[in-house]
Amino acid sequence: MTSCKPCPTPMSMKPVLTPAANLPFNQPQLYRSLIGALQYLTLTLLDLSLAVNQACQYMHEPTNAHFALLKRILRFVQGSLSHGLSFCPSSFELQAFSDSNWAGDSVDCKSTSGYCVFLDSNIMSWSAKKQPTVS
Repeated sequence: MTSCKPCPTPMSMKPVLTPAANLPFNQPQLYRSLIGALQYLTLTLLDLSLAVNQACQYMHEPTNAHFALLKRILRFVQGSLSHGLSFCPSSFELQAFSDSNWAGDSVDCKSTSGYCVFLDSNIMSWSAKKQPTVS
């Protein structure tokens, strides 16, 4: 996918489902391999965290729709190769931000929350997590 058309977002808010979307993906080992590689990218490309987490939930039995999500993530990566974390010398100003999406997953109605902590302009810690129970 080195010459694919870049995509502006890693996930679509309204996935398009075709009749073949629910069929099992015929190369699950390829799916798992790509997901593993994308998990490493989430360390420096924070925009991928939620989308990769979503794709990881279907590692055991991926469908064609899940592989389409994976290809969209790869298209987003293609368009954001120049983005990422950078670290530079700075002062010691600590800032923290948090956000949540209450019952935002239309499939299981679970909430997603996240936070990030910056030391001046350098990110030091972050998390994005789907809650284990329905709120």
